[in-house]
Amino acid sequence: MSIEGTDKLRVQAGAEMQTVLAFLARIDRCFIGAPAPGNISVGGALAINGHGTNLPGPGEDVPENSTYGTLSNTVIELTAVVWDEVGQAYALRTYERTDADISALLVSLGRTFITEVVMQTVANYYIRCRNSTSIHRKELFAPPSSADGRTLSSLLDRHGRVGIIWFAMTDYPWIQTWDVTPNRPLLSRQTWGPYNYPFADNLPDSAASLVSQITRGAWHLTPAATGAQLAAVVAGLTAFGARDMWGEAKNFIHFVKPTTLRVSAGSHVVITRRDMVQQVVHDFTEHYLKLIEDHRREGDYPANNTCEIRVTGLDYPEDTGIPGARTATLSGAAPVPGRPDLDTAVWLDVLNLPGTPKSDEFFMGLESWFINLPVEIGVARPEWAKRFATSAAGPWTEVDHLERWIPQQVAGWSEAMATLDRLDARGVFRAEIHDRLMPRTRR
Repeated sequence: MSIEGTDKLRVQAGAEMQTVLAFLARIDRCFIGAPAPGNISVGGALAINGHGTNLPGPGEDVPENSTYGTLSNTVIELTAVVWDEVGQAYALRTYERTDADISALLVSLGRTFITEVVMQTVANYYIRCRNSTSIHRKELFAPPSSADGRTLSSLLDRHGRVGIIWFAMTDYPWIQTWDVTPNRPLLSRQTWGPYNYPFADNLPDSAASLVSQITRGAWHLTPAATGAQLAAVVAGLTAFGARDMWGEAKNFIHFVKPTTLRVSAGSHVVITRRDMVQQVVHDFTEHYLKLIEDHRREGDYPANNTCEIRVTGLDYPEDTGIPGARTATLSGAAPVPGRPDLDTAVWLDVLNLPGTPKSDEFFMGLESWFINLPVEIGVARPEWAKRFATSAAGPWTEVDHLERWIPQQVAGWSEAMATLDRLDARGVFRAEIHDRLMPRTRR
């Protein structure tokens, strides 16, 4: 790992994100956003289009050559193992952000092996992180027509960076807000490292016992278990002084540890207008609640963990400051051609415990909302790191979604597939899911 000039990080793709951010902090640099888990690799984060929670707050100066989109949009150079037609062998090749082929490699979905990248960074900054569980879901997700209270949209207006963790069948979501704040506020507890929610990483015995019983078949205990987890959050935020904290940005970018409860997740992103965000979250949460109730009447509890909401900007290539920079074609946050009005990405993620009965039916119902999203609201795409294209046979099996809907949602899909096939001519980096999602193009 090394810094080139004053702001560019050269890093090997196997480095863990938490190691990278700690290194950057030591030299007074950072990223605007990165995934919450700190133990994933740089290469892995880029392959799956890793992102954080990134919108500028009021009065926040947007750093030059920076992005409020995904981590892929920070990349200005990458080196990957690709097929060399002349040498008839795989070899290392370096791509600049202006090279045509880099469009498909910035979010490769594992179709190549990246060895090294050069990424743009920003000056290190300090965050005030506040955590609340006091806003009722009906107020937070109210329809825009009656949204005169503490809605998600109003929180975005006040803070920019807002994250929602909502335990199923509870009424008060866990709301995280992050404000760029150079000096420590009087009432904020200073932090010295990441992972400041130990109560979330290690459930108390009462909640852990309920979760354990659920996984052994006592699914009817789901409302009690999610309620116990919320109660643990409410108590933990106070007990650990986590309701109001302040420190370096890296201390709040990473907050999910490997010891956090293992879950299955299904997620999509909606590219919409900033003034439509409240409509998106209202419509989605109403659909989510109806699905839960429909299953509950049948005695099923496929939603037994959380619904999580993140909001970011888009991956505008011009944000790099590089003339002719290429778009990350397969990024969920790629701009929509012909729709400059769509400027915001709303990431909607639903999690449950692996092995939960009726999971496939539940995620099929969730995905129907994205498939049928009205064009005036925006464009929906899958989040690659999570389950999608669910059928009765499981995730990544719905043929129509894989072959028709997803390619329609991604501008430049065919060109990206052809590029990835050319750069992996022998299919070394193919897996079964690639064969379903991206069948070989004709050569």
